[in-house]
Amino acid sequence: MSSTRSRAFIFPSIPRGQAFVDKNGNMTDVFANFLDYLTSNLNEYFNIEGFKFPQLKSSDIALLTGDKSFYRIIYNKDTNQYLANVNGIWKTIQLV
Repeated sequence: MSSTRSRAFIFPSIPRGQAFVDKNGNMTDVFANFLDYLTSNLNEYFNIEGFKFPQLKSSDIALLTGDKSFYRIIYNKDTNQYLANVNGIWKTIQLV
């Protein structure tokens, strides 16, 4: 019997009741780990579907932006770029 992978994407549980940012405005480890896990799952799902999804971890974003105080990340498929909202300012994240 051959095994087949489900094509349904299972969204990981959102850490409810946990602070998103700490008192200094930096992302907490709980949410950094959640975003890393979510990105990994998206990468696996898109690979199954035949798409390439750039692997990007919250620690990479912190290094690229110089700050962990972002609240939103979006991917612009037209420009193949990630944008991070860092303290209300959108910054382009270049993947190398």
